[in-house]
Parts: sequence; structure tokens; C-alpha cells
Amino acid sequence: NTAAGLFLHIRNEVIGLDPNPSTDLTSVCLEMCETVMLAQAQSCIYDMASLSPTPNHSLLAKLAVATSDFYLEGFKLCQASILTRMTECETWTSHLQTKCLLFKALGEYHQGVEDRAKRRYGAEIARLILSMEYCDKAAEYGEKCEIGRMEIDALKRMMLQRKLVAERENNEVFKDAVPSSRHLETIRGHRMAKPLPLPDALTTLNVPLFTDLSLRPRYM
Repeated sequence: NTAAGLFLHIRNEVIGLDPNPSTDLTSVCLEMCETVMLAQAQSCIYDMASLSPTPNHSLLAKLAVATSDFYLEGFKLCQASILTRMTECETWTSHLQTKCLLFKALGEYHQGVEDRAKRRYGAEIARLILSMEYCDKAAEYGEKCEIGRMEIDALKRMMLQRKLVAERENNEVFKDAVPSSRHLETIRGHRMAKPLPLPDALTTLNVPLFTDLSLRPRYM
């Protein structure tokens, strides 16, 4: 959150001082960095909530989907033409797509647990199937970045184990119809990460923060 606030401050208060900023100081690059910082902050919030001894799966689903949304927004910003020319752009876009899909999978998994608690057994199975599809897509992008296949496979294995149990119980006991994924209720994300303002000590300086840096000549 603090890092996101710093990128927001530079974007709103500093880059206007330089008429020809380098690529990493353009508005779209700074917005992309800010969004990725918010995605990572939201991810940490999800991780903290998941450590509860009595997890709230409805809340976890919303936190996971919001995390996925942040990563998706970061990916879309990476598509700006000025950023696609950067050396590490393909690695970054693959990373953001992978994270987006993994948190989509987690969102559907947690909502499936909530569906089971409310006796919507068919909906749980449908969400587990959808979760595994997201994992497969994540694995395709994960090969192009540093996200290991082991992490993705472990998540899919957990979902597969639950799916096998849920299907057996539904076939033998509950007999609940399994809906198609397009008929599942959409999970609304709950965003908790947001940019934090800079401390007063950094905004009340005699010389504005970063002014000297932004105006310093660049040497090839």
C-alpha cells in the first residue's frame, strides 16, 4: 500500500516536471507499477485471512477475486505500446496473467466451499471444475515466468481431490444437478488494498520530493 502510494505521488506530482520522461517514468508505467503493488498488497491480505483457524470462505472468495482483478488491470496496462518495447515486458505480462488466473481459481474454490455449506452441492462441483480450468491456463503462462509449476500443480491437485469426493457424495447421496459454469453466480471482489498517502515528513520538504532526480540530465 505504501509503495502504491509512492508511485501514485510520482505520477500525480512529479512527472509533470519533466517534459520528456524515460519509459519507466511515464504515466502508464507508473500506473502499472502502482496497480501491481496493490495486487501484491491484496494478495497479502488474502494470505492473512486464509491463516485463520476458522476461515470465512465467502470472504476469502471475494478477496481472491479482487486480487485477480488487480493483476488483470496490471496486465492490461502492460499492453500499452510504450511498455511492450521494454526488455522484460513478456515476463511481466506472463507473471500477471498467471497470478490473475491462480486467484480466479482460488476464488471459485472458496465459493465452492461456501456453496457446499449451503447445500448447493452441484454448484460446488461446477466451481471446482472451473477452478481446475483456470489452473490449466495458469500453467501455460507460468512456464514463461518465474512462477513454478509445482505451485500450480499443488493447487490443482487439492481441487481435484475435493472434486472426486464431492462427485462421489453427490452421485450416491445428494443427486444435485451440476450447472454449467456460465450459470454460476458471479463472485464480487472485495478490495481492501489502496494507495497510502506519503508521510508528512516527505511532503513538507523545502524542496519537493524527487524534483532534483526528475530534472537531472540523462547520459547514454
